[in-house]
Amino acid sequence: MLLRFPLPSALVTYLIFCSQAMVWAQCDAGDVEIDFVIDTDAWGYEMYWELTPTGAECGSENFLASGGNSDDVGCDGDGNYGNGGTTYGNNAIYTEGPFCVAEGTVVDLIHVDSFGDGGNRFDLYMDGLLSGTFNGTGYGNVWTFTA
Repeated sequence: MLLRFPLPSALVTYLIFCSQAMVWAQCDAGDVEIDFVIDTDAWGYEMYWELTPTGAECGSENFLASGGNSDDVGCDGDGNYGNGGTTYGNNAIYTEGPFCVAEGTVVDLIHVDSFGDGGNRFDLYMDGLLSGTFNGTGYGNVWTFTA
């Protein structure tokens, strides 16, 4: 005796849905997704960073994102005015983001190194594409870019 099940239509529907590539956007329409891949030097704990609207001071209330050692480094290199973050390990790679920024917004990436030897690298990705590489020097840097 041959049993009949409604599998063919269910199976076809399943295969159609599974064969479609789905993209889940992190940001709203009109926003640019910003990610950083951060490569620390041999003293990763000496670094702190913030993403701010251009011209905003490090430690201001309107910062967009932050990372690194806010407790011992922070904005001034002595742990003051940091906005959170996790201390990074030495010679390690971290991915931070996504951060959603309105398209066309000019932002600053503020980098602070408490020892003054720089050495941290930031690879900037916008909407998944490598859009810049910033190499830290001295006690810190401010890099400006447009989302």
